[in-house]
Amino acid sequence: TKTGIYLLQEGNEEPFNIRLHLARDILTIQEQDVLCERTVTIRRQAIGGFGLSIKGGAEHKIPVVISKISKEQKAELSGLLFIGDGILQINGINVRSYRHEEAIVYMGWADEKELDSVHDRMYTPKFLALRGSSLFKFSAPPVTTWDWTRAEKSFTVYEIMCKVLKDNDLLDKRKHCFSVQTEAGEDLFYSVELDYELLTWEKAFQMATFLESSGTSSPLCDSGLHLNYHPNNTKRWVDLRLIPLLHSRLSHHVPGSDVCRKNAFQVMAVDGVCSGVIQCPTAEDCLDWLQAVANSISNLTKHNVKKINRNFPVNQQVTTWDWTRAEKSFTVYEIMCKVLKDNDLLDKRKHCFRRSRC
Repeated sequence: TKTGIYLLQEGNEEPFNIRLHLARDILTIQEQDVLCERTVTIRRQAIGGFGLSIKGGAEHKIPVVISKISKEQKAELSGLLFIGDGILQINGINVRSYRHEEAIVYMGWADEKELDSVHDRMYTPKFLALRGSSLFKFSAPPVTTWDWTRAEKSFTVYEIMCKVLKDNDLLDKRKHCFSVQTEAGEDLFYSVELDYELLTWEKAFQMATFLESSGTSSPLCDSGLHLNYHPNNTKRWVDLRLIPLLHSRLSHHVPGSDVCRKNAFQVMAVDGVCSGVIQCPTAEDCLDWLQAVANSISNLTKHNVKKINRNFPVNQQVTTWDWTRAEKSFTVYEIMCKVLKDNDLLDKRKHCFRRSRC
């Protein structure tokens, strides 16, 4: 294999940096691209929270970005998060248009279990809404701004802890349940119909707490955060073009002429894919690549001939190719091949031979 950074020119466009990678049977051309998205999972620690702080939001007309990363905390130890990274999603919830004070993280119906002795086992439908950093409980969905002031109860997310109930924690036969525990010692139990609803509420609570307190510890949820984010100036090489080398054509000249390109070449595949003009910094570097690619093409051709010949008797070998479409054919005792040198050359092309009849 062989790899290097060079320039690629296509038509009249300005040359741009590419990375060439030569393998046994393929030439890969890669371009540099900004890494658009990455998903990172970090888990909250008891002290220090997630170890990062954020700023921005729709009210500031800038994306939510990481503004601070604490030393030796979860965010830094991940090695994948950096100051200036833009956060796109948290636990699958889009935060591109997040507004700290007004954004509704999630809202929907849930059945609240009443735990008093008279109405034990009774469930009452409640409409829950996570808005900004607060949890609101309503008997009916809020429609107007005034409705938000009429909530039955409201809590800030750092005053409560959300816990998904499993197995022995369940109060009855309902399976998809979570509890909200307040600092005052009050326990609120809720049930939803489907597993995905339960997961959505869990993620919503996590995101609301993260966006409110980011770098500080919060009693909200002990499970981790899955951050889908835009890295800060992180680049990577991505495949631009793949050139299969079997029977491909290598050219050091301007097509149709005897003009040799200066420190440049191109490779044309059988299927018509062209590399474009690859420019090397020195003549030695260009020659090195020409020889390497030519050797790969030659070796592939020899290997392909052997593979075909193994499948046929001697008198039928290599006749499986579409020989009937040849422009001309000669028996070798009718012709003579001569390598041309110096004064025999017809133009500026140096590596030439001539076929003539005997």
